[in-house]
Amino acid sequence: MTRSDEEEKHCMAFAEWCALQGNSIPELKLMFHTPNGGVRPHQTRIGPDGRTVRYSVEGQKLRRMGAKKGVWDYHLPVARVWEGMWKVGLWVEFKSKDGTLSTEQAAWGAAMEQQNHICYITRDWEEAKRFTCAYLGLPEGMQLATRKQ
Repeated sequence: MTRSDEEEKHCMAFAEWCALQGNSIPELKLMFHTPNGGVRPHQTRIGPDGRTVRYSVEGQKLRRMGAKKGVWDYHLPVARVWEGMWKVGLWVEFKSKDGTLSTEQAAWGAAMEQQNHICYITRDWEEAKRFTCAYLGLPEGMQLATRKQ
């Protein structure tokens, strides 16, 4: 599955906002993206059954290094009390307007919630920004973005 251009733009805007706000909100310097999906250069070969098989050398290397299907887009490894419960971090998954979680992403989110993480699905970078600020317990005024439009 490939990421839509719209989804990529929201991801990049969110990452830019996190970077710009990192000096005033130091926890945001800890936010990181997990590049598990996406389209990578690929090659083809003939499989044992005679069919053409597509594969990515880079994708194979990343899997050998521990990349996993279903890991969400962004992780903020900052503990907070959320709705009266101790949470150890925030995961954010961006989806396009019509996008849905894959089976692996749903399983990852459920596993992270069992480990006391907050998992948040969003379709918009500003919504992700507001939720991240709320998770960090920041006042409304801290949610202002200074990114270029």
